Amino acid sequence: MFEKLNKILEEETSGETILDIPEYAFIRSLVNIVLSIKTPIIPREYHSKMRLQRSINYSLTFLDKINPLYADTLNFVLKHNHITIKSRDDYPDKLSRVYLVNGKRHIELFYGNTIEDSYTLTHETMHYYNFDDVGMSDNWHLMTETFSILMELLQKKWFASFSIPKRDYKNNEIDTLYALKIKAIRLDFEIRLIITYLENGYIDEYLFARLLEGYNEFYAEEVEEDIIDVIRNDELNFSMLQRDIIGGCLSSYMYERILNKPSRIAELINLNEYVKEMDFEDSLLYLGLDFEDEETLLLDSKSLNKIKSAYVKRVKNMY
Repeated sequence: MFEKLNKILEEETSGETILDIPEYAFIRSLVNIVLSIKTPIIPREYHSKMRLQRSINYSLTFLDKINPLYADTLNFVLKHNHITIKSRDDYPDKLSRVYLVNGKRHIELFYGNTIEDSYTLTHETMHYYNFDDVGMSDNWHLMTETFSILMELLQKKWFASFSIPKRDYKNNEIDTLYALKIKAIRLDFEIRLIITYLENGYIDEYLFARLLEGYNEFYAEEVEEDIIDVIRNDELNFSMLQRDIIGGCLSSYMYERILNKPSRIAELINLNEYVKEMDFEDSLLYLGLDFEDEETLLLDSKSLNKIKSAYVKRVKNMY
């Protein structure tokens, strides 16, 4: 295992040296925010069924309220069969996604006949809308999950406004926070694994064990699952985990800004519209965040406190 893991780390850090360790400070600061929340978060079961067509209708109505172009996008996807719909009963471990089929965007939706399907469809419609099928720019990669998660937060708020809120409408948010907790653990370990590799030039059983010292069983179990996945796929999960953690943190911050000033919904629409043209640094500055170190994009303490405050409030509001 360690022979293969060292080979993966060598390829993933090609060209990097110990001098590049500060480059991980930005994402570590966001991981620390997620891991600092001590409230126990566990996934929820759905006790109420909802037909898929009703979930689709809810997504269309909600998307139209945010931006008619988003509802038009989902209508286009459905009308032109740019979507494959499969039951989660047949594919329990699969996740919905957007990918390219013959150069064209396509949604693969796994449904469970619960209200979660509407959140998922909204989430994937946003990915479909802004999908960067040409350049795969850094800003798109790092920001696309932010928009999709933020839309789920806004949809939860919309469901809460119903005169009789739908049963189980909060479950999706609980599951999202649980997933972010797991991803933060896995990313935390991968970052520390990379840094240890850069410092020593290798990873062995002793160094690996040292990285787990002082951590609880839940942390160790998630690390084990992640490393199994890394070995199986012959690559770290760092890139996708980083995208998800940025998405979880920035969506919380943007949601809080919108709650305080509803007209800031324009920030979501504008950033989503120009995500392929902007730099990631510009996206952060546009949201009123600033840097302690512009070169590494490490945010200053005031900005980090804003994000942490929003994330803590998001978690506490679910309990």
